[in-house]
Parts: sequence; C-alpha cells; structure tokens
Amino acid sequence: MDNLLFIDDNIHLLEALATVIGAQLKDCSILTARNGAEGIATIDSMPVAFILTDLEMPVMDGYGVINYRNKSCPQVPLFVMSGSLSPEVREKLGELGVSGCVEKPFDFDQLREIAAYMLNVGPIHDVKNYRPLLQPAANSMMSA
Repeated sequence: MDNLLFIDDNIHLLEALATVIGAQLKDCSILTARNGAEGIATIDSMPVAFILTDLEMPVMDGYGVINYRNKSCPQVPLFVMSGSLSPEVREKLGELGVSGCVEKPFDFDQLREIAAYMLNVGPIHDVKNYRPLLQPAANSMMSA
C-alpha cells in the first residue's frame, strides 16, 4: 500500500483531501501534516510515494519540504498547491524539481488523477502525449 502525504496548515482542506482522495484511491494510505516540520517527520518515519504540499505554512513552509525531499528522497513525486502561483514562483518551483503545481481552489478529481497516475505508471515524462490536468511548474517534468 502506497502512502500519500498531504501537507497544509488548513485542517479543513486536509480532511477534505484525505476523505475524497482516500475514498477514490482505496489501495493508498493518506497521511496528513499541518506544516512542513510535521511533513518531514512523516517522511522520516515511513516510506512516502507521493507528496502534495502547500507553500505558505507556519513552522516550516513548502520550500523547506521541497529542499528536504530533494536531499532525502528525490525520486518521490512532489506537487505544490498554492493560492498564488505567479510566473516567478512557477519558475522557481521548476528549478527546484517540483513535479507540478495547482492553484487553489482546485478540483479534487484532478489531484486524484495525478496521484493515481504517478503511483501506477511512473513519471509523467515517460509517457508521450500525456497532458496532465494540473499546471506544470516551469521547466518541470510536466512541461509540454
């Protein structure tokens, strides 16, 4: 069973993600963390197959999570969700190796589809002509 880790300081969003996506991806375990420090503790305590993190959080932000993932488990797909994804932020995320990003508010089915794809098939860049529903970070593996 694959572990999916969702990190956001909004407990209502975390609960909704865990409920909706957990019900649709029955072969997965949904883990949640309310900030980057909790997310890193989870990554250190068990294998994680997919990470979805917010950028702006107290204690440790999403950039801290990205940096930690890049050092400790760079093979794990990491997606970013944020209320503000300017072209500059997208470029920075692409340079940091983020797999893709989605702007809040978003469609939960999009996240479920991407998580399922990443867990069952592998990196999106391995499949020609795949067009993800999520917006890519600049220069990321999801760029068209």
